[in-house]
Amino acid sequence: MEDQKAETALCRCPPALDDLALIAAVDGEADATTLDHLRICPHCAQRARDFDELQQLLRQRLFRILCPSSDELAAYQQGWLDARRREEIHDHVRDCPFCSGELRLLVEAAQAAPTVMPINKLRRIIAVALTPPMGSPFGPAYGALRSAGYTRQYAYRAENLELTLDIQRASGRPGRLALVGMLLNEEGLAGAMSRATASLLSEDLVVSSALLDDLGSFVLEDVAPGDYSLSLRLPDIEVVVETLTL
Repeated sequence: MEDQKAETALCRCPPALDDLALIAAVDGEADATTLDHLRICPHCAQRARDFDELQQLLRQRLFRILCPSSDELAAYQQGWLDARRREEIHDHVRDCPFCSGELRLLVEAAQAAPTVMPINKLRRIIAVALTPPMGSPFGPAYGALRSAGYTRQYAYRAENLELTLDIQRASGRPGRLALVGMLLNEEGLAGAMSRATASLLSEDLVVSSALLDDLGSFVLEDVAPGDYSLSLRLPDIEVVVETLTL
């Protein structure tokens, strides 16, 4: 109330317009009385301009905040997403001109450049199962994702790479699992792992996906028990665990 009284004191033709009237004016929804007031009152007109600048700033900061990422749109276009996420993006693209335009560009690029090697043509290496390690290689940083009383571990080798998987019950999610993985490179290629992606697939559809960190670690959360395959895509190769039972 005090703020409104102060505005009214500065208004040329009081009472001053309230904030809702000013926002309506900025949005082009003001009535004739409000527009007449703004034409003759410099103070309220300046307040309307301030609201307009604030809205422009918010639009820039929040632009497409609810849109799927470009990577997700590419995965949608390639048919790599599970049915639920595919349907969500389908509904979003139908109503969003920005995402529908981006998706159209992805389709056109795929049709115009058939000679470019797609991601699924990376050199493919099948991981060979090894004897599981005696202890989990993963530190307490991942402890919150898992609960005690259930664990299953796998170890694999793929040329100069070693992959270890630790499967635990997901804490607070009955019947769901968390898969914690670590991919080690004997040659110690700095930064290579941070450009890798781990994807859990069921019948060639991506169920869960995560980026590897600089140490080669990744976590796939909230996964249902079942039979899957695991793909780890590095810049130049794809390491595949063909059958993985969780």
